Amino acid sequence: MGILTIIMAVILGILLVRHYLLLNGIKQIRKQIKDIYEADGTNQQVTNPHNFSELSKLVIEINIVLAMNQKNHIYFREIQQEIKEQITNISHDLRTPLASILGYFELIHDEEATLEEKGQYLDIIEKRAGLLRSLLDNYYDLVQIDSEAQEFQMTVVDIKEVLTDVLATFYYDFIDKKMTIEIIGELDNLKVLADQALLQRIFINLIQNVLKHGEKQCEISHEKHERQVCTVIKNRVANGNRIEIEKVFNRLYSADKTRNTGNTGIGLTITKLLIEKMGHKIEAKLTKNGWFLIEIKWQI
Repeated sequence: MGILTIIMAVILGILLVRHYLLLNGIKQIRKQIKDIYEADGTNQQVTNPHNFSELSKLVIEINIVLAMNQKNHIYFREIQQEIKEQITNISHDLRTPLASILGYFELIHDEEATLEEKGQYLDIIEKRAGLLRSLLDNYYDLVQIDSEAQEFQMTVVDIKEVLTDVLATFYYDFIDKKMTIEIIGELDNLKVLADQALLQRIFINLIQNVLKHGEKQCEISHEKHERQVCTVIKNRVANGNRIEIEKVFNRLYSADKTRNTGNTGIGLTITKLLIEKMGHKIEAKLTKNGWFLIEIKWQI
C-alpha cells in the first residue's frame, strides 16, 4: 500500500504540475495576444511557452488568425489612404474649372471690359463648364459601373465600324496636335463580342488618352487569333519615366502630380472596368524607347 500510495502521489503531482504549466502557458499566450494587438501592426506571432502538444495546434490556429488580421490591417490602411487621395484629387479636379468660371464671371462684370472681351470670357466659361460637366459625368459613370447598375447589350460587333467612326471624330484633334496616326493590319472581318455603345466609349477614352499624353506618333494594330482578337494602341510619350505603369488604371491616377493638364485618370479606369466586365482583358506597358502601349485581348 505504501508503494502504491507513493506512485499515486507522484502521478498526481505530475498531473498537477502539468495542469499548472498548461494554465500558465494559456495565460502567457493570452498575454502575447494582448501585447500583439496593443502593438497595432506588428508581424509578431504567438509562441508555445512550454512546447505542450496540446497547445501547439491552438498556437498554429491563433497565428493563422493573426496573420489574416495583419493582412486585413494593411489592406484597410492602404484603402483608407487611397480614399483620402481620391477625395483630395476629386476636390482639386472640381475646384479648378469652378474657380476659373467664377474668375471669368468677375471679369465680365468689369466695367472696363469690352464687348469682344466679354464674348471671349463667355466662350471660356462655356468650355470650363463643359469640362466640369464631363468630370461629373465620369464620376457618375464610375459609380454606375462599380455598382453593377450598368446593363450590357452583348452582340457581335465589327471593330472596323466602331473604330473608324471614333477616329473620324478626332481627325482634326490629331491635326491640331500635329500627331500622325497609322493603322497596322487589316480591319476587315474583325468581330468581337461586346456592347457596341460601350465599345465606342472604350475607343473614345483610349484616343483621348493618346491625345492628352501622346506626341508625334500613334499606331493602332490588330492581330486575329483562333479565339481572340488583339488590339494594340501605342503612342510616343515624353517624360515616360514619370509614368508609374502599374498605376495607370488606378482611379484618378495622373503622372502629372499638379493635375494642370485637366486629366483626372478616370478615362483609363472606366475603360478597364468596362473591358473586364464584358469578359475581355487589358494591359498597359511602357517600352524603353518611349512607347506607351495599351493592349486589349478581345474574346471572339
